[in-house]
Amino acid sequence: MTELAQWAKDEQEYLWSDLDDAIRQALNGVWSMQAANVLIRLTRLVKIIGPADPKSVPWTMLAGGLYRIVLDLAGYEKLLPGLGDRLADMEPILVQAGLSDLETIRGQYIHTRLAILHPREIGWIRDEVA
Repeated sequence: MTELAQWAKDEQEYLWSDLDDAIRQALNGVWSMQAANVLIRLTRLVKIIGPADPKSVPWTMLAGGLYRIVLDLAGYEKLLPGLGDRLADMEPILVQAGLSDLETIRGQYIHTRLAILHPREIGWIRDEVA
């Protein structure tokens, strides 16, 4: 792997964490301009180098359905191998820790997904990524 390819791969992993942080820091706890800008940068990078391995993506982004949205925006029709395994591996750990189950986490991100998929927002994101 070239140095540039390694940098791009690392940057994509950082952007997933940045997106997770931007959503958590949003004033409404759902979505913000900062989160939208990170999502645009992330989607552009996914289009260029392909999606990140699910093992390198924060579990909240996977369980919350945001990984799937980014792949869709970048033009990836199918899920990567390993995503289902990663989600299946996480659920017993979450339940044992008393945190939640995947459906509860997915529900916590419903308003974020709706904000991203709002026609105005999705149009702006697609224009910026194109």
